[in-house]
Amino acid sequence: MKQTSREDLAEHLRALGLGRGDNVWVQSRLLAFGLIEGGVETVYAAIRDVIGDEGTIVVPTYRLEAPPDEPYDPTTSPSLNVGPFSEYLRQRPGAVRSRCPMHSHAAEGPLAAMLREPSGHVSLGPGSDFEQLHRHDFINVYLGIARQFHDAATYPVHVQAMLGNIPYRQWLELERFIVRDGSVQPFTVRYYGRKKGAGRENLALAHELLQRAGRLRSAPCPYGESCAMSLHDYHEVLQKVLQEKPFFFVESGPCIS
Repeated sequence: MKQTSREDLAEHLRALGLGRGDNVWVQSRLLAFGLIEGGVETVYAAIRDVIGDEGTIVVPTYRLEAPPDEPYDPTTSPSLNVGPFSEYLRQRPGAVRSRCPMHSHAAEGPLAAMLREPSGHVSLGPGSDFEQLHRHDFINVYLGIARQFHDAATYPVHVQAMLGNIPYRQWLELERFIVRDGSVQPFTVRYYGRKKGAGRENLALAHELLQRAGRLRSAPCPYGESCAMSLHDYHEVLQKVLQEKPFFFVESGPCIS
Protein backbone atom coordinates (compact mmCIF):
# COMPACT_ATOMS: atom_id res chain seq x y z
CA MET A 1 0.00 0.00 0.00
CA LYS A 2 1.21 3.48 -0.84
CA GLN A 3 2.53 5.51 2.12
CA THR A 4 1.80 9.24 2.27
CA SER A 5 3.93 11.60 4.33
CA ARG A 6 3.23 15.03 5.77
CA GLU A 7 5.31 16.54 2.97
CA ASP A 8 3.33 14.56 0.36
CA LEU A 9 0.06 15.90 1.73
CA ALA A 10 1.32 19.48 1.87
CA GLU A 11 2.44 19.24 -1.76
CA HIS A 12 -0.96 17.79 -2.68
CA LEU A 13 -2.79 20.67 -1.00
CA ARG A 14 -0.62 23.23 -2.79
CA ALA A 15 -1.45 21.49 -6.07
CA LEU A 16 -5.09 22.29 -5.25
CA GLY A 17 -4.14 25.96 -5.12
CA LEU A 18 -4.17 26.35 -1.34
CA GLY A 19 -1.83 28.81 0.33
CA ARG A 20 -1.11 30.81 3.45
CA GLY A 21 -4.12 32.45 5.06
CA ASP A 22 -6.73 30.40 3.21
CA ASN A 23 -9.86 29.32 5.07
CA VAL A 24 -10.81 25.74 4.23
CA TRP A 25 -13.89 23.56 4.68
CA VAL A 26 -12.48 20.05 4.46
CA GLN A 27 -14.48 16.95 3.58
CA SER A 28 -12.22 13.92 3.46
CA ARG A 29 -11.77 10.30 2.47
CA LEU A 30 -8.32 9.48 3.79
CA LEU A 31 -8.28 5.94 2.36
CA ALA A 32 -7.51 7.58 -0.97
CA PHE A 33 -4.03 8.36 0.38
CA GLY A 34 -3.17 4.81 1.44
CA LEU A 35 -1.25 4.65 4.71
CA ILE A 36 -0.78 8.15 6.07
CA GLU A 37 2.30 8.31 8.26
CA GLY A 38 1.10 9.59 11.62
CA GLY A 39 -2.61 9.39 10.76
CA VAL A 40 -5.02 12.28 11.25
CA GLU A 41 -2.47 14.34 13.18
CA THR A 42 -0.33 14.37 10.04
CA VAL A 43 -3.29 15.51 7.94
CA TYR A 44 -3.88 18.39 10.33
CA ALA A 45 -0.18 19.31 10.40
CA ALA A 46 0.02 19.30 6.59
CA ILE A 47 -2.99 21.61 6.31
CA ARG A 48 -1.44 23.98 8.84
CA ASP A 49 1.88 23.82 6.96
CA VAL A 50 0.05 25.17 3.91
CA ILE A 51 -2.50 27.66 5.29
CA GLY A 52 -0.64 28.67 8.46
CA ASP A 53 -2.17 29.61 11.80
CA GLU A 54 -3.97 32.56 10.19
CA GLY A 55 -6.25 30.21 8.22
CA THR A 56 -9.39 28.59 9.65
CA ILE A 57 -10.20 24.88 9.22
CA VAL A 58 -13.84 23.75 9.23
CA VAL A 59 -15.03 20.14 9.05
CA PRO A 60 -18.50 18.54 8.90
CA THR A 61 -19.59 16.88 12.13
CA TYR A 62 -23.00 15.73 10.88
CA ARG A 63 -25.36 13.43 12.78
CA LEU A 64 -27.98 12.73 10.12
CA GLU A 65 -28.10 9.02 11.03
CA ALA A 66 -28.66 9.65 14.75
CA PRO A 67 -32.06 8.58 16.14
CA PRO A 68 -34.42 11.60 16.33
CA ASP A 69 -34.88 11.11 20.08
CA GLU A 70 -31.14 10.99 20.83
CA PRO A 71 -30.09 14.31 22.40
CA TYR A 72 -27.38 16.28 20.61
CA ASP A 73 -24.67 17.68 22.86
CA PRO A 74 -22.35 19.98 20.84
CA THR A 75 -19.51 19.32 23.29
CA THR A 76 -19.60 15.52 23.33
CA SER A 77 -21.79 14.00 20.60
CA PRO A 78 -19.58 12.29 17.99
CA SER A 79 -20.03 12.99 14.30
CA LEU A 80 -21.35 10.12 12.21
CA ASN A 81 -20.00 8.85 8.87
CA VAL A 82 -17.91 11.88 7.99
CA GLY A 83 -14.48 10.36 8.58
CA PRO A 84 -11.75 10.36 11.24
CA PHE A 85 -10.33 13.78 10.40
CA SER A 86 -13.62 15.46 11.30
CA GLU A 87 -13.64 13.68 14.65
CA TYR A 88 -10.02 14.64 15.27
CA LEU A 89 -10.65 18.35 14.66
CA ARG A 90 -13.90 18.31 16.65
CA GLN A 91 -11.99 17.10 19.72
CA ARG A 92 -9.06 19.52 19.46
CA PRO A 93 -8.76 21.95 22.38
CA GLY A 94 -10.32 25.26 21.44
CA ALA A 95 -12.36 23.92 18.53
CA VAL A 96 -15.82 25.51 18.15
CA ARG A 97 -18.82 23.41 17.18
CA SER A 98 -22.15 24.69 15.90
CA ARG A 99 -25.59 24.00 17.41
CA CYS A 100 -27.50 22.23 14.63
CA PRO A 101 -28.33 18.61 15.61
CA MET A 102 -28.25 17.55 11.95
CA HIS A 103 -25.68 19.58 9.98
CA SER A 104 -23.21 20.76 12.62
CA HIS A 105 -19.62 21.79 11.87
CA ALA A 106 -16.47 22.18 13.93
CA ALA A 107 -13.86 24.89 13.34
CA GLU A 108 -10.44 25.93 14.54
CA GLY A 109 -8.77 29.22 13.68
CA PRO A 110 -9.41 32.97 13.63
CA LEU A 111 -12.90 32.65 12.10
CA ALA A 112 -14.06 29.71 14.25
CA ALA A 113 -16.43 31.91 16.29
CA MET A 114 -18.63 32.36 13.20
CA LEU A 115 -20.14 28.95 14.01
CA ARG A 116 -21.63 30.42 17.18
CA GLU A 117 -23.81 32.80 15.15
CA PRO A 118 -26.38 30.35 13.65
CA SER A 119 -29.09 29.35 16.13
CA GLY A 120 -28.98 25.70 15.04
CA HIS A 121 -32.69 25.71 14.20
CA VAL A 122 -31.92 25.77 10.45
CA SER A 123 -30.12 22.83 8.86
CA LEU A 124 -29.74 24.23 5.33
CA GLY A 125 -30.39 27.56 3.65
CA PRO A 126 -30.79 31.02 5.23
CA GLY A 127 -29.49 31.12 8.78
CA SER A 128 -27.48 27.90 8.53
CA ASP A 129 -23.78 27.10 8.97
CA PHE A 130 -23.51 26.88 5.19
CA GLU A 131 -24.56 30.50 4.81
CA GLN A 132 -21.69 31.45 7.14
CA LEU A 133 -19.19 29.43 5.11
CA HIS A 134 -20.38 31.11 1.91
CA ARG A 135 -20.33 34.58 3.48
CA HIS A 136 -16.66 34.15 4.40
CA ASP A 137 -15.86 32.52 1.03
CA PHE A 138 -14.30 29.35 2.41
CA ILE A 139 -12.55 27.02 0.00
CA ASN A 140 -14.37 23.70 -0.12
CA VAL A 141 -11.74 20.95 -0.21
CA TYR A 142 -12.86 17.45 -1.18
CA LEU A 143 -9.75 15.66 0.08
CA GLY A 144 -9.49 12.31 -1.69
CA ILE A 145 -13.20 12.36 -2.42
CA ALA A 146 -13.58 13.98 -5.85
CA ARG A 147 -14.47 10.65 -7.49
CA GLN A 148 -17.19 10.13 -4.86
CA PHE A 149 -18.41 13.73 -5.14
CA HIS A 150 -22.07 12.76 -4.79
CA ASP A 151 -21.45 11.24 -1.34
CA ALA A 152 -20.21 14.55 0.08
CA ALA A 153 -22.20 17.03 -2.00
CA THR A 154 -24.22 18.72 0.74
CA TYR A 155 -23.62 22.24 -0.54
CA PRO A 156 -25.82 21.86 -3.66
CA VAL A 157 -28.77 21.11 -1.37
CA HIS A 158 -27.95 24.28 0.59
CA VAL A 159 -28.07 26.28 -2.65
CA GLN A 160 -31.44 24.68 -3.42
CA ALA A 161 -32.63 25.73 0.03
CA MET A 162 -31.39 29.30 -0.48
CA LEU A 163 -33.39 29.53 -3.71
CA GLY A 164 -36.41 27.69 -2.31
CA ASN A 165 -37.71 27.03 -5.82
CA ILE A 166 -37.09 23.29 -6.13
CA PRO A 167 -40.44 21.63 -7.01
CA TYR A 168 -39.50 18.25 -5.53
CA ARG A 169 -38.32 19.63 -2.17
CA GLN A 170 -40.22 21.22 0.69
CA TRP A 171 -39.48 22.81 4.05
CA LEU A 172 -39.95 20.40 6.94
CA GLU A 173 -40.03 21.05 10.67
CA LEU A 174 -38.18 18.18 12.38
CA GLU A 175 -38.33 17.58 16.11
CA ARG A 176 -34.99 16.84 17.79
CA PHE A 177 -33.44 17.21 21.26
CA ILE A 178 -30.40 19.19 22.33
CA VAL A 179 -28.39 19.41 25.54
CA ARG A 180 -28.35 23.03 26.64
CA ASP A 181 -27.55 24.59 30.04
CA GLY A 182 -27.06 21.10 31.46
CA SER A 183 -30.50 19.75 30.52
CA VAL A 184 -32.13 18.00 27.57
CA GLN A 185 -34.53 20.30 25.74
CA PRO A 186 -36.78 19.85 22.68
CA PHE A 187 -35.39 21.52 19.59
CA THR A 188 -37.04 22.11 16.20
CA VAL A 189 -34.87 22.03 13.06
CA ARG A 190 -35.94 23.38 9.67
CA TYR A 191 -34.82 21.11 6.83
CA TYR A 192 -35.26 21.34 3.04
CA GLY A 193 -36.29 17.75 2.39
CA ARG A 194 -37.33 15.68 -0.60
CA LYS A 195 -41.01 15.18 -1.37
CA LYS A 196 -42.35 11.65 -1.50
CA GLY A 197 -42.04 10.25 -5.03
CA ALA A 198 -39.35 12.67 -6.14
CA GLY A 199 -36.88 11.43 -8.74
CA ARG A 200 -33.37 10.36 -7.78
CA GLU A 201 -30.86 13.20 -7.71
CA ASN A 202 -27.36 13.07 -9.18
CA LEU A 203 -25.54 15.74 -7.18
CA ALA A 204 -22.26 14.76 -8.84
CA LEU A 205 -23.48 16.91 -11.74
CA ALA A 206 -22.32 19.87 -9.63
CA HIS A 207 -18.74 18.65 -10.13
CA GLU A 208 -19.22 18.64 -13.90
CA LEU A 209 -20.73 22.13 -13.85
CA LEU A 210 -17.78 23.52 -11.91
CA GLN A 211 -15.30 21.81 -14.20
CA ARG A 212 -16.96 23.21 -17.33
CA ALA A 213 -17.02 26.68 -15.76
CA GLY A 214 -13.30 26.47 -14.99
CA ARG A 215 -13.95 26.98 -11.27
CA LEU A 216 -12.57 23.63 -10.04
CA ARG A 217 -8.99 22.73 -9.15
CA SER A 218 -8.12 19.02 -9.08
CA ALA A 219 -5.12 16.90 -8.11
CA PRO A 220 -4.63 13.11 -8.18
CA CYS A 221 -3.80 11.15 -5.03
CA PRO A 222 -2.62 7.51 -4.74
CA TYR A 223 -6.10 5.95 -4.83
CA GLY A 224 -8.36 8.72 -6.04
CA GLU A 225 -8.52 12.44 -6.61
CA SER A 226 -9.07 15.64 -4.66
CA CYS A 227 -10.67 18.89 -5.77
CA ALA A 228 -11.20 22.36 -4.37
CA MET A 229 -13.29 25.40 -5.19
CA SER A 230 -14.24 28.76 -3.72
CA LEU A 231 -17.72 28.69 -2.20
CA HIS A 232 -18.50 31.97 -3.96
CA ASP A 233 -17.78 30.21 -7.27
CA TYR A 234 -19.63 27.06 -6.19
CA HIS A 235 -22.68 29.09 -5.21
CA GLU A 236 -22.68 31.29 -8.30
CA VAL A 237 -22.46 28.39 -10.76
CA LEU A 238 -25.17 26.29 -9.10
CA GLN A 239 -27.52 29.21 -8.45
CA LYS A 240 -27.47 30.23 -12.11
CA VAL A 241 -28.35 26.73 -13.32
CA LEU A 242 -31.00 26.03 -10.67
CA GLN A 243 -32.76 29.34 -11.27
CA GLU A 244 -33.24 28.32 -14.90
CA LYS A 245 -33.63 24.55 -14.38
CA PRO A 246 -34.99 23.61 -10.94
CA PHE A 247 -35.05 19.92 -11.94
CA PHE A 248 -31.41 19.94 -13.06
CA PHE A 249 -30.20 17.32 -10.57
CA VAL A 250 -33.09 14.91 -11.07
CA GLU A 251 -31.84 12.28 -13.50
CA SER A 252 -35.27 10.90 -14.38
CA GLY A 253 -36.92 14.28 -14.96
CA PRO A 254 -40.00 15.72 -13.25
CA CYS A 255 -42.10 13.18 -11.37
CA ILE A 256 -44.06 15.31 -8.93
CA SER A 257 -47.77 14.61 -9.17
